[in-house]
Amino acid sequence: MQISAGPLYIKPLTSCHLHDPQGGGRIQYVYILSVVALLILIIAAFNTVNLTMASSDKRIKEIGVRKAFGSGKKLLIIQFLLEAQFVALISLSIGLIIVELVLPYVNNLLHVSLNLSYNIESILAMVGFAVLTGLISGFYPAYFLSSIKSIDLIRKSIHPSALLKKHQSFRKVNKFNLKSALVVFQFALAMVLMVGIIVISKQVHYMKQKDLGFKKEDVLVVHMHDELKGNYEVAKNQLMQMHEIASVSTSRSPLTAWEMSDMPDWDGKPTELVFDMGINLVDYDFDETLGLEILSGRFLDKEFAKDAMDGFVINETAVKIMNMEEPIGKRLTFFKGTQSELDGEIIGVIKDMHTESLHSEIKPFAYMYAKAGSYMYIKLNPNTNPEKLKPVIAQLEKIAPNDPIEYSYLEDTLNSLYASEETTEKLIGYSSLIAILISCLGLLGLSYYSLQKRIKEIGIRKVNGASITQILVLLNKDFVIWVGIAFVIATPIAWKVMHNWLLKFNYRIDLSWWIFILAGVMALMVALITVTLQAYKVASGNPVEALRYE
Repeated sequence: MQISAGPLYIKPLTSCHLHDPQGGGRIQYVYILSVVALLILIIAAFNTVNLTMASSDKRIKEIGVRKAFGSGKKLLIIQFLLEAQFVALISLSIGLIIVELVLPYVNNLLHVSLNLSYNIESILAMVGFAVLTGLISGFYPAYFLSSIKSIDLIRKSIHPSALLKKHQSFRKVNKFNLKSALVVFQFALAMVLMVGIIVISKQVHYMKQKDLGFKKEDVLVVHMHDELKGNYEVAKNQLMQMHEIASVSTSRSPLTAWEMSDMPDWDGKPTELVFDMGINLVDYDFDETLGLEILSGRFLDKEFAKDAMDGFVINETAVKIMNMEEPIGKRLTFFKGTQSELDGEIIGVIKDMHTESLHSEIKPFAYMYAKAGSYMYIKLNPNTNPEKLKPVIAQLEKIAPNDPIEYSYLEDTLNSLYASEETTEKLIGYSSLIAILISCLGLLGLSYYSLQKRIKEIGIRKVNGASITQILVLLNKDFVIWVGIAFVIATPIAWKVMHNWLLKFNYRIDLSWWIFILAGVMALMVALITVTLQAYKVASGNPVEALRYE
């Protein structure tokens, strides 16, 4: 097995705020929010087209009369587009009010300080975007209705939601029309977002619950400065006298970062084998404090004097890469031929532990003794509440009065490695909710107009003995079919998107089939509830009133 040196990253200083040198960074929030905003805008625009076409039968005679009195096609198109622009600009005003109200919550979620500035450039950009949205959402209804013959408009023989030529009548309309296509598209997008939130939630949970090879619970990490570092042994001895403390240890580098590494050398090393091995300097109780598992040999032990100067403990990944069948007793050298050369004997092998986030695979690592490092690990007895930490911190302040005492829980530090994924989870979650709500509003309006056109049919069916359940099944059938088509379209797209996202992690969940089924069932339930709430009123009404309906 061979590990080559990692790539070098060069990034302009002006890009460092948004771009992490190794990829990602806050720029991913910009990408996520932009894509999600675009998807929601597409759903909203499609809803506008759908509802305009569904309700346009109320204006068909008006348009026919206008055309009969000489209104040209271009004039009607301009009228419809201006109406769409008016709606878009009103929506922009409402949207700005909502943005101002929710911006503090967004800043808190993303840990940023965004603000909406109003200047000539931003105002023109927002107005331009609203105008473009109005054009997109208003173009098809304007073109379709202005293209129909006057006599057909007056007779109302045209189905406003159909994908048909301008001379076709309602009887020739296919079952699957523009209305159906737009509903399918909306629910397909909603399902993709649902799958996204389920997968991201599962991956975040997996990362937090995965066995890291050490015990992260109830461990306090103190970043030691000069005075406390110089008095580490005194601090350790005094802390061990307190009943809140189970164990104390130290390390030169933080547990979750590589701050020192080199290409190791040992007897019998193949010349073609090139890899980097991380190094951390720790004291004797490091294994006990973090609950490390010893696979063979022993950890650094003060009972063995040579361990302080001549002992190395390596992880099992290092053993595999070095291809050592019996590593105990082998000599190992770092920084060979330099003033910082470290030479010693392998005295133990520990079980692999994750020294980085789960984005990265476990790398070879070595540990050697140091009297004091930069980080102190305090293993607390279980159920030690924050109030009981006050005497511990007070004792450290007493030992090092001139140092700031900076501390945190190791579990919180590890969880912060996945802050990006947690934020992404929240963003996708809120976005999914918005997308589903918009889809429901569109479906609500669409089902209302569909039901109004079928009131007499429902009345006749009830007179002929149809039950409420049979009528509800009839009214929901088309929507169930549309959601089914949306599921077929959304599943491969969602799988591809989430598969590529999971590839960022070396340790990840499997994309189980039930995730996609759950998203489909959720979308179906949303559609059924939305339609049934209206359909039940019609289905349970007096059939006599339905037959009188005009």
